[in-house]
Amino acid sequence: MIKKRKLSNLIANKNVSFLGIPLKKLKTKDNLLVAGIMRGNKLIVPSGDDFIKAGDSVIIVTTNSFLTSLEDILA
Repeated sequence: MIKKRKLSNLIANKNVSFLGIPLKKLKTKDNLLVAGIMRGNKLIVPSGDDFIKAGDSVIIVTTNSFLTSLEDILA
């Protein structure tokens, strides 16, 4: 069975609990990929060493439909 993928674009506000923490240190939910970070006019294709800053637009690809905020990506 092929699962449908969902693309979400979420904005990081100043209250996101994991701002400045490298992505490789975050425990995210299964079937989720941080595919991109838009910081100003720059697209970052993230590695584990990249992190999210307040104001970033974060592109998430997932098979889950639970995302309403960036906090929802954490396991």
